[in-house]
Amino acid sequence: MESLRIRPNVVTCGNLVKALAIFDDTPKISLIIWTAMIGGYGLHGQGEIALDLFDEMISSGVQPDRTVYVSVTFYLRLVMQA
Repeated sequence: MESLRIRPNVVTCGNLVKALAIFDDTPKISLIIWTAMIGGYGLHGQGEIALDLFDEMISSGVQPDRTVYVSVTFYLRLVMQA
């Protein structure tokens, strides 16, 4: 099984379809993987999806850290400006 940790360029290079497939196949999603996905979607202009992922992360019981909050705050501003 692939991991976003092993292939971080999948998200940062914009291959969000591949990143989502890896994400969906990951049995236990860590804060690091959530952060990569949220950041990747936001980085590539998909702020609404990034915010949806943040909500999903909270619902799954994963507690956000400062890095996630900074990313979400930034993407929320972008969504509100659109």
